[in-house]
Amino acid sequence: MSFRNLSIRKKLTALMMIVSVFILLLVSGFYLLEEYHSSRAFLEREMNALGTAIGKSCKAPLMQRDISTTEQILSSLDAQANVRAAYLFDEVGDPVAEYIEAGNNSFVLKTIPLDFVDPNDRFWLHMSEPRMTMGWQHYSLFVPIQHDDRQVGSLYLLSDLQDLYDRFRNVVFIVLSMSGLLMFLSWWLAGRLQRPVSVPLLNLVETMETISHENDYSLRAQKQGQDEIGLLVDGFNQMLEQIEQNRQELVEHKESLEITVEKRTEELRQMVAVLEIAKQQAEAASEAKSQFLANITHELRTPLIGVLGMNELMFRTSMNEQQQMLATTVQNSGENLLTLINNVLDFSKIEAGKMQLEEQEFYLYKTVDDVLNLLSGPAEDKGLSLYSDIPLAATCRVLGDEVRLRQIVMNLVGNAIKFTEKGSVSLRLGCDFPDAGTVAFTLEVVDTGIGMDEGALKQVFSAFQQADASHTRKYGGTGLGLAIVQQLVALLDGDLSVDSRVGEGSCFKISFSLPLVEEADLQLPESLQNQKVLLCSDDETCRQVLANRLTALSLDVFVAQTAADGWYQLNAAERQQQPFALAFLAVDCCLPEGLELYKALRDHSANASLRRILLLSRHQVVEQQGNEQKLYMPVGWDALHESLCRSWNQLHLVESSQDVVNDSVTEKNDRDRPKILLAGGNVASRELIKVGLRSLQVDFDTASGAAQLREKLTGGEYVVVLLDSQSFTAGEIVDIVDEKITSPLLFLLDDRVVITQLEKKGAAVLEKPVKQDHLLKTVEGIVRGSSAALGAEGAVHE
Repeated sequence: MSFRNLSIRKKLTALMMIVSVFILLLVSGFYLLEEYHSSRAFLEREMNALGTAIGKSCKAPLMQRDISTTEQILSSLDAQANVRAAYLFDEVGDPVAEYIEAGNNSFVLKTIPLDFVDPNDRFWLHMSEPRMTMGWQHYSLFVPIQHDDRQVGSLYLLSDLQDLYDRFRNVVFIVLSMSGLLMFLSWWLAGRLQRPVSVPLLNLVETMETISHENDYSLRAQKQGQDEIGLLVDGFNQMLEQIEQNRQELVEHKESLEITVEKRTEELRQMVAVLEIAKQQAEAASEAKSQFLANITHELRTPLIGVLGMNELMFRTSMNEQQQMLATTVQNSGENLLTLINNVLDFSKIEAGKMQLEEQEFYLYKTVDDVLNLLSGPAEDKGLSLYSDIPLAATCRVLGDEVRLRQIVMNLVGNAIKFTEKGSVSLRLGCDFPDAGTVAFTLEVVDTGIGMDEGALKQVFSAFQQADASHTRKYGGTGLGLAIVQQLVALLDGDLSVDSRVGEGSCFKISFSLPLVEEADLQLPESLQNQKVLLCSDDETCRQVLANRLTALSLDVFVAQTAADGWYQLNAAERQQQPFALAFLAVDCCLPEGLELYKALRDHSANASLRRILLLSRHQVVEQQGNEQKLYMPVGWDALHESLCRSWNQLHLVESSQDVVNDSVTEKNDRDRPKILLAGGNVASRELIKVGLRSLQVDFDTASGAAQLREKLTGGEYVVVLLDSQSFTAGEIVDIVDEKITSPLLFLLDDRVVITQLEKKGAAVLEKPVKQDHLLKTVEGIVRGSSAALGAEGAVHE
């Protein structure tokens, strides 16, 4: 155990003993040293006196050469127990008398050579004073014998140190004995002297241990003095009083806290019960609201679709200018109302968390082109230029929810057109491939509209909010479009941002990733690649976008900014016998004399056979010649690719041949006119379909529900069965498809989930509301295909 870990009692005792032993050793050392020096000095004095007396006694006999007398004098040294030998030398240094102690002479024989090292060196002949030599075992003395300042002889005395050592041993024994006695006395005194210090401290420690084990803070340490230890005891007792007081307060606080916690817990239980009831009521209310919105929107959509359908049919009748204006107003108002109903329904689904994304393979660039084609009319009505910048790499096939992405693009571009009075609206679609199976898209919609300030930017994605109240009155709308876009982008795990300045326009940017199904594979025929192509347009943005696309398709593009420049390049290429293979010509590009370039080329013999693709808006009407193709702005990838291929191969479709065949078959079998079965819907919707399809010369049959539909299908043959989802559940619709009915089925639906399921099964689907022209074209294709198949079968039988 180390000194640090000893008890205070042992530490104090040890410290006292260490101090006592140190002092005792120090005093004893000094005493022994002093005793040794004093005994040696005594020996020297005694030997000097003895030598001087013997020398004086021997001087006269030595000078008289009385040897016997000198020997008698030396023999008197027997009385000195410590003198072991003596020699008397004459004036020439020769010994004339000696004395050697009787008995063991080994000491003399061993010691004398130490004093007479060199026999030839008689140093004792030249001494003026006695010479002393002392070793560990002997003491020797050379004493000169002088007469009248002349040395007549010398005396040598040899003594051992036995008496000195005996005396020193006695002194050491006495010192050790006294030291032992003093150490015992010190230990006894230390044990008594440490008690005033150690006992109070040990009592304090014992009290602390008792309090620690028993947790009894009412105990107090006993004070035994007014010194520093007493002050320590007082401080410890005061600390115990404070701890006891605080502990009592803690006990009281704990009891109060337990009561409070129990009370609050009961309140929380009651609150949780109330909140649970409120939650159930809120969920029920939300469910009821969602169900109500779904029902009311369906109920509103059904008559509204009927109104729009009838209004479309009204456009086919002869109307004066005022009637045309009124019908157009009805059509626009009805379409706006239908858009509002769809937005409210989508927003309610998103808010209730019931909006789910459906995955299907599609081409995003086609979706974007379709939206731009649909919105090009409103943009042209306002005098706006609509551009799309889509790189060739973005024409890949991906996996995702095409409908929701179409809705995002529709809302962003529609908003841009709505809030832009002049200038342009541009859509840019960028793509990147972070890994082999993913495409990262970036879609930007940029306009030159009214823009927004910082306050409007903060609430632009809030529901039912626009830039300000005046915009709502001027531009219309509910403010749900961007709120829906934000929620749909979040469902796509994408990012949505906006940058806008008042009076300069806005830029909405979304970024999202979709799984890659197939990389872009939009290529021209090898014979068309690297051909010279002239692009003439005075619209710089259109010219740049189209030039980039043609270059990406491996064409050698030459750009002309004006009609005169284009005319010059065409003629120059003809003269150099390196004519252009194709020419893209904007129909509004005019030569300096005012004639359109495409018309001038028609009348120019050198370029009359040049394959031309005319760039025009949907409001422009141009008669097309045999070597010309029309390409409407904004230009889509598929339309551009198809126009290039058709122009290169000079494909000109004849549209009337099939009609003649169908008419002949119809006339031949007039008594067996095709029959169409209308299943579901109400009387108004069925009559609307009949009116829209009356030009097909077909008969109609109706079925109100699933049971009647199966009964009708069992008893008759129909060229097509139109099913309106209003009278069927989603499960019934899927079951009808799975029954493998022989008659072609065409579904009219407004539920995207069911539409996706049917499309995966290969069924024909039209999404409601259905345009009359689209319905007529789709059904006409099915009827003609069925009639052609029946005609071919009859020819075989004949």
